[in-house]
Amino acid sequence: MPVHLLADNMRACERLMEAGRAEFLLCHTHPEMDLALPEAHYRRREIARDRLVPVSACVDGAPVYRLDGRAVPFLNFDEQSGIGRILLATLGPDFAWLDLAPIFTSHVAMALRTMVVEGRGIAWLPANLLGEELANGQCAIIGGAETQVEMAISLIRPKARLSPLAESFWSASA
Repeated sequence: MPVHLLADNMRACERLMEAGRAEFLLCHTHPEMDLALPEAHYRRREIARDRLVPVSACVDGAPVYRLDGRAVPFLNFDEQSGIGRILLATLGPDFAWLDLAPIFTSHVAMALRTMVVEGRGIAWLPANLLGEELANGQCAIIGGAETQVEMAISLIRPKARLSPLAESFWSASA
């Protein structure tokens, strides 16, 4: 049986799960985020942890942008994405208290990471995606603990019995 991998925004993936067209959803989750897959019908397993951190490109070892009260170009996650929902639920609508100037929106973390490295603005990105950029000084975390968000990486499946291959995959993920 072939395996089909689809990458899309969270809302589209939830629709696939609700329609029975997908057996698993691998996504970022947070207790405060809105999730359209009710626990009465779906199981969720946390398989890893990560943290959203605000980052800026660096020039000569110093961040290009800071969260210092001046308007900062903001590269944001789309509200239909899982991370966009997490940021909205945890840091508040429009991040007004941070004085950000939204200039670009995407549901793709790698696109936002590329734009941050190029110095086009700041973004909240999963720390696990930034190891090399932080280590070599291309980027820096620009906020304190109050601007960072802990989150889970979760595997979600329907409670109904799945194919033997899918059940084997679920068991192996424990």
